[in-house]
Amino acid sequence: MTDMLGSLTGHVETAPRPDSRMGRGWTMALGLYHVVVGLLILYLLLQVWPMNIGPDAEEDFRTINLFWGFLRLELYPERQLLLLVMLSGALGSYVHAATSFANFTGAKKLKKSWRWWYALRPLIGVALASGFYLATRAGFFSVSSNTQDLNLIGFAAGSFIVGMFSKQATQKLSEMFNVAFRVPPEEIPQTDKLNAAVDDN
Repeated sequence: MTDMLGSLTGHVETAPRPDSRMGRGWTMALGLYHVVVGLLILYLLLQVWPMNIGPDAEEDFRTINLFWGFLRLELYPERQLLLLVMLSGALGSYVHAATSFANFTGAKKLKKSWRWWYALRPLIGVALASGFYLATRAGFFSVSSNTQDLNLIGFAAGSFIVGMFSKQATQKLSEMFNVAFRVPPEEIPQTDKLNAAVDDN
């Protein structure tokens, strides 16, 4: 009857849109996830960090026991540096994601559709930091350079920044690619609505 009257009067009621806000259970789960991931990254970073940094540091093999001996890592200097880069990138992305999560939760604007965004941010930071490290090593250092010739703190700081500002880092890498391979301006994709939505998060 209501539908018939609506069609006669030209006014048809539409079904209410489902609430897109994240439920309390998911909010609690994501909050706990961020706490655990943050503590895990800091723990691993402290364990992997070298005992001595500087010109007098000896470059040798290390064995690290993690989680009270449940996991054992055998680290050569190159592998240790790569792990530090990856963990620093993960820490930067974690800071970005955790800050966004806290802000949107406090403002009661946390959306269901962003669950995977928050979950995958640390892994994205790891991938971007690894790419930054490989590109920097390949472009500015000789293959024969060992870890004693590298600024470990500089790599860790750069990886943290790349992870925290991943969107800007991706844009900069894209610009470098376009210049290196002489991509015509008309073939460069423009900013879309998805990027605008990410900017708001």
